[in-house]
Order: sequence, then C-alpha cells, then structure tokens
Amino acid sequence: MMCGMPKSSRGWSVHEVLQMWGTTHNTVFAALEDSLGRDRVERLIVGQRRQAGRDAAETHLPDATEIGQAILAIEEPWGIEGRVVEATPNQFTREVSKCPWSYFRPLACQVFAWWMEGFVEGSNGQCRYSLDKMIPEGADACVWRVTRDAP
Repeated sequence: MMCGMPKSSRGWSVHEVLQMWGTTHNTVFAALEDSLGRDRVERLIVGQRRQAGRDAAETHLPDATEIGQAILAIEEPWGIEGRVVEATPNQFTREVSKCPWSYFRPLACQVFAWWMEGFVEGSNGQCRYSLDKMIPEGADACVWRVTRDAP
C-alpha cells in the first residue's frame, strides 16, 4: 500500500495516479507560494517551464488550429474535457468544463500554462498561448487560447 491507496491486482488505476500526482503537485506549489510568495515562485520557475514546453515541441505546426489540436491530444489522456469555441488558422479557443485538477490553487494551474506557452512558441514562433480563465479563480470553466500573430 502506498499513500493510503490500495494497489489493485493490475497496478495503479489512471484515476489513482492522477489523484496522487495532482495532490502532490498542488501541495508543493501551495507550500512554495505560502513560503516564498507567488511573484518569487514565478521568477524562479517560469523560464524553466517555458523552456521545457519549447523542448517538447518537436514539430513545426503551421497555425493556431493545428497547435490547438495538438494540445487537445495532450489533454485527452488526462481526462480533461470541454468544447472548442473557435478553430481558425489565427485563433483556437477551448473551454474546459471538466478537469481532474479543478481544485488546484491558481498557481498550480499556471505552472501548466507556462509549459504550454513554451510548447506553443516552440511549435510556431508566430503563435502565443494564454490561459484566460480558471475554475480555481472562480470561473465556470477554464478557457485557453492559441493566437497567431498578425503577419
């Protein structure tokens, strides 16, 4: 038994792994934010997270829709659900209504956004990622966007 969760005969379920990982991630960033303050945590890790995202972007994707579809493929195995609000070459907007980590502190979610910023920039230097709304900040849904810069 690990962390009070029973191990099934086939190993850990995806739900158990998501729950343990999410709780750990949120707890670590809550402790960092409480002890160092959000501004200092951001200064310490934002560059590293963005670089990790850029490093993960192996393929040049031509526009916002292609990049948005790649992000959907990243989200799907984690059980993140929602709807695509807009899908054009210049803008892709997603509204997330179900996320296994909607209980996170906003900073813990923002860490993912920093990675996504790097991933989008690494996929196409003319595109930008933004996390415009978050459930942990009181929104009904999280909203993220990929926008291609005007030529």
